[in-house]
Amino acid sequence: AKAKWEQWNGLKGKDAATARAEYIALVETLSAKYN
Repeated sequence: AKAKWEQWNGLKGKDAATARAEYIALVETLSAKYN
């Protein structure tokens, strides 16, 4: 999982905490929309 996050961070140019927080926010938004 760590390598996946590092690859994601490399593409996004963000640190892990920021990328993870944005990903979680996106998932929660989609969950709210479809529930």
